[in-house]
Amino acid sequence: MRRAEATFQAALARALNAPLRTTRVWRQFAGKVQSVASRAWVAGAPAGAADLTGYVSPSGVRLEIECKAASGSQSADQRRWAGIMGRAGVIYVCVYDLTDAPIVVSVAAAVARVDQAIAKRRAKPVLQCG
Repeated sequence: MRRAEATFQAALARALNAPLRTTRVWRQFAGKVQSVASRAWVAGAPAGAADLTGYVSPSGVRLEIECKAASGSQSADQRRWAGIMGRAGVIYVCVYDLTDAPIVVSVAAAVARVDQAIAKRRAKPVLQCG
């Protein structure tokens, strides 16, 4: 049975927010969502924004993670957002839920991919004023 993408996102967020990790992430909704309480429409992040957003300590560098089902692919808006984030110096990662793998295996692979992207960013020289 295929796992819901939201299940994978939530498990990945829990893993990235574990004690002693340098990452903190939360769910980011793109487009507009309707409030259950007030029924008002609330603007979220721009179309194509990643599913999870957050930061890496102690640098404070922004982290964006797009989560996909095993058979999923990025939309044109998501590819555009990835480009914008990359040019802005944000760590952007697209991770996939592995087909038929237990969720712990999929999450571990995704965390490893995020950690690789963080290590790559840390290896780049940072321009500073002054």
